[in-house]
Amino acid sequence: MSQASKFAPLLLLIATPVAFGQDITARFYPEKQQYVVGEPIVIVLEVTNRTSHAVDVDDENCRWMHASQFQVTNATVKAEVGLLGCASWGGIAGDCLSGARRTPPGGTFEQRFLLDDPSLPQFDLSEPGTYHVKATRQVTIYRKNGLGDIREIIDAENEFDIMLRNPDEGELEARYERFVKDLGSTDYKVSTLAGAALTQDPPEFLESVILSLADSRDMGLRYQSIQGLKRLATPAARTKLIDMASDSDESLAQQAIPALGEIANPRDCAAILKIAVRWRQYTQSLAYMAAGRICREKAVLPLTSLLSTADDELAMAIATGLGNTASRDAIPPLIDLLASPDRFVRRQAEGALFTLTHRSMQDVSTAEAAAQVSSGWRSWRLMNSESAQVYGPDQCPPASSQ
Repeated sequence: MSQASKFAPLLLLIATPVAFGQDITARFYPEKQQYVVGEPIVIVLEVTNRTSHAVDVDDENCRWMHASQFQVTNATVKAEVGLLGCASWGGIAGDCLSGARRTPPGGTFEQRFLLDDPSLPQFDLSEPGTYHVKATRQVTIYRKNGLGDIREIIDAENEFDIMLRNPDEGELEARYERFVKDLGSTDYKVSTLAGAALTQDPPEFLESVILSLADSRDMGLRYQSIQGLKRLATPAARTKLIDMASDSDESLAQQAIPALGEIANPRDCAAILKIAVRWRQYTQSLAYMAAGRICREKAVLPLTSLLSTADDELAMAIATGLGNTASRDAIPPLIDLLASPDRFVRRQAEGALFTLTHRSMQDVSTAEAAAQVSSGWRSWRLMNSESAQVYGPDQCPPASSQ
């Protein structure tokens, strides 16, 4: 990667495909041509209305629905570890803002995004250099009548270079001042972007700001703070997450608990087991899955002791939690779970065994098939119980091995 200081500022844009004789156009461009390492990178979507009448431009901001909106062709994606193990059947979901913005004749509508969104896997932009970005999105244009009356759908497709250089002393702190100030904006989109910028990968000097977000009266900012607390992972940040995981607002707890599990600090083992006892159903399931990754082998006995009275939902969570322990002792109870009358419990148990051993996934959809798989696992254990390597959820094999 070439050092940014060797290059003059450069912005490369490729012409945007448009429709209707280019009367409405859309393009992406970086808010600045040069950033410093660690600074949030803002990308602007600009829609220009060259017609003789007003139109409504869709300003939906569901980034989890547009995971490939931005690609950095010469940067790797940072590894992310979740709580579902290596055989994940889950999906992506979340809340988002959606609506339409009235754009008058000759007017321009702008929408700002972060190149790295906290809710998505992030690019490794930790080194100075020139990075090549591909940006693409379909933009829905409505007639003045409003949503539901679609005039056309246009493509915004652009490529450009963004240069990063190392910050001078105090420069990174100064670059974040804008976002701290924008937290107080009365424009919800501005304050939301600021919250995302501050929590996407916060330097430690932002710890007090992130902690203040966690105590905000604005629930949107409280939810955003969880990503920042997770990425800080300082003692104060973990303490705050533990408090939020025990909060009377269960929806808040349901986001704080996975964050603790992804940090996986063993000092939080007692706390997460206590949190699990506090909750029931889905939230309790999350806590036990997190406990597997936080407590590792110390979670095996607490988790297996629950199986005799666990319903199917809890048994599924316990199976996944056992797979997160990276412990050889978790294999026998998971083999036992292959005899469950519930096919979803069997599937979670087989997935957890895959996480631990990287043996190929096997069909346990019927009781007869599961009995054969269970017999095979018991034979394997007799031959390999002490010699086979055991893995954790952060050591998953390529997807083709599943």
